[in-house]
Amino acid sequence: MLIVWWLGACVLSAVLGYWLAEISVRYLRKKAKLKHEKETLVFWLGATERAVATTLVIFAPPYLPVFIGGWVALKFAVGWQRYAGEAEAGGAMVALIGNVISFAVAIAIGLTVNPSALDTWAKTSH
Repeated sequence: MLIVWWLGACVLSAVLGYWLAEISVRYLRKKAKLKHEKETLVFWLGATERAVATTLVIFAPPYLPVFIGGWVALKFAVGWQRYAGEAEAGGAMVALIGNVISFAVAIAIGLTVNPSALDTWAKTSH
């Protein structure tokens, strides 16, 4: 039964996370007057990161912070959401905000399946 909850949580995380992050990033780009280049790859990148994050919340909560830190570092290392020029200098910040929203959705949905993950994180933070 847990596998069904996990699969449903991953699908919900992928779709809802994309929707919330996309709306937020579009709004922020519009306010900051940044170019918006829509790619299908962006959906799959976000869906993959949310599926992994949701899976970690459900099955291996202690590994989530390491994954998030490493994933964001890797994305920046490969030039993810870098913008050239003074006018678009805020683009990386907008991308980070979208990334935080994406992970927040994955964590929230994962916690609906495994609320004890909060206990795990509370124990490791002291």
